[in-house]
Amino acid sequence: MKNKLKFFVGILVCFLSFATFSQNAKNPYGFKSEYFPFKLVRIGGGQEGGATYPIAEKICNLINDFRLASDLRCVLLETSGAEFNVSGLEKELFELSLIQTNNLPFDKIAENSGGSSLRLLSNFGSIPLNVYAKNQIKTIKDLTGSKYNANNTGSGSAAGSKVFLEAAHLQEKDFSAVEHLKASEINSSFCDDKFTSGIFMAAHPNPILKKVLDCNGHLISLTDEILTNFTKLIPSAKPFVIQKSTYPELTNEIKTVAIPLVLVTHSGVDKEAISRLMKIVNANFDKVHDTFQYLNSKPTPFNELQEINFPIHDGVH
Repeated sequence: MKNKLKFFVGILVCFLSFATFSQNAKNPYGFKSEYFPFKLVRIGGGQEGGATYPIAEKICNLINDFRLASDLRCVLLETSGAEFNVSGLEKELFELSLIQTNNLPFDKIAENSGGSSLRLLSNFGSIPLNVYAKNQIKTIKDLTGSKYNANNTGSGSAAGSKVFLEAAHLQEKDFSAVEHLKASEINSSFCDDKFTSGIFMAAHPNPILKKVLDCNGHLISLTDEILTNFTKLIPSAKPFVIQKSTYPELTNEIKTVAIPLVLVTHSGVDKEAISRLMKIVNANFDKVHDTFQYLNSKPTPFNELQEINFPIHDGVH
């Protein structure tokens, strides 16, 4: 009888040990079972094929990978882009988005501290502005008279295009035609010569830009004057070099600018939900970086980015 009792006790100990190990494996961050309002995290991802969508998809997958431990679930939403995502967050249409800093509503913060409901969570690095054109268009000056894609309204690329044109002292009337194409429409239209120049905000390597280069296209460097003008208009933008090795078709380095990309939420999202979300994202940052080589390899503290003077969510540790 004693031997049977020892046997069953041994089995019970092994079972409890295995259960504890399994729970720890599923819950490596030690999240406590605790109720908090936001369990479903909707992330406004921008356009499929655009600059932020694949990064948002990575973040959403990370959240769902740890859903049993964190009680958070993520749904990825396709939106028109960064400009739309600002208003979408403020209206609480979703809880999370990636936005280039030139789209943040700094004016609301300047007018009234905390006037915007948007709150920063993490800096993901920078998204380069890429000027591309058919090979016969050699320089920025040669863009005049070309058929230009200013990108679809509401997108981060459209916002970047406005700043680029101002920095380059260009206006839409300087082009023979202006298109407002979605990211998914760029390749077929460019390859069919429906337009001949444009800008696209995207981390590298990027499949859309790869196709542009394959269709008799190339990337054009910004002049020093445009670089200076651009950084005056967008203080958080920094000079950036696209290395020749990025694409086989590149024959030289490309000088341009890059704008910080930040993960953003709104003040209505629960502190505990954000705390859990950011522990997951920060601990697995390399999985995002490994896909997009020009993003940060680790989170950069906002206090090291003096130009991004914007409120941070209370849930960020």
